[in-house]
Amino acid sequence: MKLEKYNKAWLLEYQKIQAYVEQSLAIGKINHGGLSAIEGLSSLPIIDVHITIPSINDLPLVNDSLILSNYHCLGLIDKGKYYYNNNTIDFFPHIIFVIIEDSLANKKERLFKELIAKEPTLIKEFQTYLEKILIGDVSLEYYYRIIDYFINTKLSLQNLIDKLIPILYPDFNNSIYNITESLKKHYLVNYSKKTIDYKNLNIDLNTTAFHIHNQIRAFSFRPFQLAKINNV
Repeated sequence: MKLEKYNKAWLLEYQKIQAYVEQSLAIGKINHGGLSAIEGLSSLPIIDVHITIPSINDLPLVNDSLILSNYHCLGLIDKGKYYYNNNTIDFFPHIIFVIIEDSLANKKERLFKELIAKEPTLIKEFQTYLEKILIGDVSLEYYYRIIDYFINTKLSLQNLIDKLIPILYPDFNNSIYNITESLKKHYLVNYSKKTIDYKNLNIDLNTTAFHIHNQIRAFSFRPFQLAKINNV
């Protein structure tokens, strides 16, 4: 299989598979997962169907339901994530993943979706990553390993940031506001005639060197006047 640009038809194909699987599904929530579910992102032409179940105890019941629809378990792909295949029905290529709700696999899926929602530019980054790595024909095993590596890397980095920022910057939210206001004050100020109070000429030294420099420049015009600091 080769990497393909996002195709809106993938959603329609998923809906056909969903309708078929739900006929015999005894328990679990079914949804469209994987890269083919993310609009604008390339994917191998394969549909990931996710069935989330409350606990490992529900797996036998789901397994029996899927067997009735001619799906067979191929093994464990991640902690709490089992995958099923069916080569006997005439549907778009797809794999069913049965995921335990409180498993690490489900947590990663949820956190990655939240991360993409917060950082839309991540889709473009993911796209570039896939195009560099997945060149030519790619096996499904390699494809899923590459995706998992990217997600693990991003979530590990995000987790590290989330843990470190409160430790290093306890007042982080207020700091963002203060930094923004500081930048406006010290770097975005245009000094004009209206800025200077001629009845009270002084230099504010309780600020950055850059700001002090600009204040002195505002008072100085070499042919007519130069600013004095401490009578110098």
